[in-house]
Amino acid sequence: MSEFRTEFPDYPAEDMPAMPEGFEDTSWHNDVCPSFSSSHFTIWIDYRDPALREHGGAYPRFCVQPMKDGAECSGPTIQTDDWQAVLDFVSHPNCRHRDDGRGRCIDCGVFL
Repeated sequence: MSEFRTEFPDYPAEDMPAMPEGFEDTSWHNDVCPSFSSSHFTIWIDYRDPALREHGGAYPRFCVQPMKDGAECSGPTIQTDDWQAVLDFVSHPNCRHRDDGRGRCIDCGVFL
């Protein structure tokens, strides 16, 4: 198992949010930023400081990618700077997260 502190030694440990239960560190040094995966999602966590990100502040800090059988799959994703939105999103692993047109899931109510 990898660890983000080994794969990304310049990533400030104090900038890493606490992972939800069931996520393990899957960071790899050839990726853009650290990642943590569960059986349903991978959470990519970029640097807090946008100047340290590969594309500056062009993209939000957090990205959630759906997973199925250990591989990325198509499905709803979320890109945000709001950690609570990430936690809300991954707390409904069986939801398809369908947008109501106003940025909220019509099934579970989380903000997308």
